[in-house]
Amino acid sequence: MIEDSQQNTYQQSQNRDQRIAAVNVKLPPFWRKDVNIWFLQIESQFFTARITTEKTKYHHVLGSLESDVVSLISDFFKKELSSTPYSDLKARLIEQFEESNNRKATKLLNEMSLGNKKPSTLLREMRSLAGSQIKDDFLKTIFLQRLPDNINAILTATGDSLELDKLATLADKVMETTVPTNNMIAPVSSNKLISSGLEQRLTALESANGLEQRIASLEKAITSLDARLRSRSNSRSNDRGRSQSSKRKNVQQYDQCWYHYKYGTKARKCVAPCNFDTKQENLNLDH
Repeated sequence: MIEDSQQNTYQQSQNRDQRIAAVNVKLPPFWRKDVNIWFLQIESQFFTARITTEKTKYHHVLGSLESDVVSLISDFFKKELSSTPYSDLKARLIEQFEESNNRKATKLLNEMSLGNKKPSTLLREMRSLAGSQIKDDFLKTIFLQRLPDNINAILTATGDSLELDKLATLADKVMETTVPTNNMIAPVSSNKLISSGLEQRLTALESANGLEQRIASLEKAITSLDARLRSRSNSRSNDRGRSQSSKRKNVQQYDQCWYHYKYGTKARKCVAPCNFDTKQENLNLDH
């Protein structure tokens, strides 16, 4: 009798704890984007709270749904509840909000893009959408197509033997080393800016694609640019020299007064300053 009394007391205590746990369950907000993941979360809470009955689960789920969600599946509540109301409500919500396989395939093939995400993040989203129905070989092809051309070229050349997850990790590292940052640049002259831009393109191509011909072409462009800049500088120096020489000639040409400049040795007057050769003038007058 004592043992039976102790057992009843223990059972009552267990039932009381279960009721308290059931009352304290607070389900997360309904997640339309991925209904299956939401049910995975709440069923974990049901397990922790030792909630096992269909009816109790049903009322917990119904109480956590927003009014617009309930409105979308209002036809379900017009029917009489079966012996498995939770399972029925779960199936109805998945049917209403889970994307069809055709829709998932369309989204995977045409709508997913890298944007500002890391390649590994894009792969996780693609895996979530593809589920277990699409093999990694096909998913790898789609994944590579969504990456920039220079990243795609590197991964295609080096990642044939890599698993898809490792390939995505490699893509993250390549993106970090090849995508330029938006650091502020101190003002520079236009010539240096052009040369710097060509050198940056050369560095990016060398690290990303390894295309020797294009690199050689850019090296020639930089060399040609430097040659043109030097030629332009020398030309300006020569122009300044010719201008100064011309001024000296003009000064030398017009260092005579107007009379000697106009009439030479036949001039009858002279106005200082005048550097006309007076000896030559006297010689002509003697004759």
